[in-house]
Amino acid sequence: MLHLAATGASPARLNTVGYAARWFAMFLRTLPGEGRWPGEIGRPGLLAYLRWLAKRARDTDDYRQLGDDDPARPVIAERLLPALQGKGPLLVSPQRHCRLVSTLRDVLEHGRSWLAENQAAEVHLLERDVPPWPERDDTDSELEGRSQDALPETVFLQLMDERNLALLPDGTRRNYIELTMRVGRRPWEIRHLEFDCLEWHDLDIEDPDGSVRRRSYPFLVYWMQKVRRRHKLPLHPSDAEVIERQQDHLRAAFPHRFTDQGRPRFEWMLLFPTPRLSRANATGERPYDSSSVGYWLATWLD
Repeated sequence: MLHLAATGASPARLNTVGYAARWFAMFLRTLPGEGRWPGEIGRPGLLAYLRWLAKRARDTDDYRQLGDDDPARPVIAERLLPALQGKGPLLVSPQRHCRLVSTLRDVLEHGRSWLAENQAAEVHLLERDVPPWPERDDTDSELEGRSQDALPETVFLQLMDERNLALLPDGTRRNYIELTMRVGRRPWEIRHLEFDCLEWHDLDIEDPDGSVRRRSYPFLVYWMQKVRRRHKLPLHPSDAEVIERQQDHLRAAFPHRFTDQGRPRFEWMLLFPTPRLSRANATGERPYDSSSVGYWLATWLD
């Protein structure tokens, strides 16, 4: 807080950081040791906090629906943060829920060096941990995979020609660009794909003669950044082959990150992690910078 004040942060920003810190401190008091040792909290502790805060959001909904004379109201209020002015509990509205998690994430990112020095490098939040901002969702066309800004078909087929794709170096660079063109997702969404982003589901397909066959189809599981929620996109089997090719490439390039069965040792390992050797990327959770991907694409197109 003192650092923010010294940098000229606005009063509104200071208030938001203060509220985020108070809510997190209230959660820490529910833990053994009350969170006095950051290294003991770790990533699991942060995930527990997200679940705890989501329950406070549900408490807020219940609190608002009850009348002032309802005996359940003060019971719920005990689970919420008291206001400093004594005007009742602080409520976790959908907007405040998003803002509290986002602000805490910013604070932890700002203090990453201090956390690392105190054996607490795992105390962090990811962007996908931030709950969605409540707003009207008019993205039916996007959810169905349609785009109004697609390349002309002839240009797309030229880019997907194997002779042109072969100009890309084997490995991450080719797999990234080819998968991007195949699935048409946003650059941020591709860069943050998890290693286990591919799922297969059995579906019953009716043939023209009326018979039904069960077939297995691949789906891409990813975080849709615009609407801030997980989504499943149906894939063609050839799309799945690109993902599996990238997974095999990572197993060969970073064998220490996988078990003997070829499974990633770290839950949040990415499909396209940067090869940068840093403490923050020891588990393969850091994506390539967008400028790197832009350079790959520009060089290939030239």
